[in-house]
Amino acid sequence: MSGRILIAYFSMKGETLEGRNIVWREKGHAQLAAEYIQETVGGDIFEIETAKPYPDDHMQRVIQAKAEIEGNVRPEIKAVPNEFDQYDTVFLCYPIWWFAIPMPVATFLESLDWTGKRVIPVNTSNSSGECRSVPDIKMLCGDAAVERGLELIGQTVEIHAGEIRDWAKQNI
Repeated sequence: MSGRILIAYFSMKGETLEGRNIVWREKGHAQLAAEYIQETVGGDIFEIETAKPYPDDHMQRVIQAKAEIEGNVRPEIKAVPNEFDQYDTVFLCYPIWWFAIPMPVATFLESLDWTGKRVIPVNTSNSSGECRSVPDIKMLCGDAAVERGLELIGQTVEIHAGEIRDWAKQNI
């Protein structure tokens, strides 16, 4: 394949729900998936970060995320990748929030020209699957070829690292 690979991710550190328990994580589930993909296929990795960080407290974050989605808010992000035009394939890793992509991911997608890009969504959820995230990504990425991608149960990402790596090899 010609061109370069980008693995872009939006992930939550801090408190997260795993099963029925709230646990503290130094790295979020989507970040772990992104790192496994990068270790496997190479490419550049890019963290989508908001200008104003989300609260570490899980419940406060849930409330904020729901309000953003209901209000169709586009939180400001710190940056977009340099020389984005040089990438052909973008693995996009993100959690599912309220049955959708997190709004910072929408900001990221709307901030770039996706013409001619191949986008491979990778989502993490503890219960809801991809929901409407792939159709939303297709809408926000315009002329990109958005593929089916990979759905992961967030709390099992580390257990399934080998399967994620195998999947990444097959999809490059």
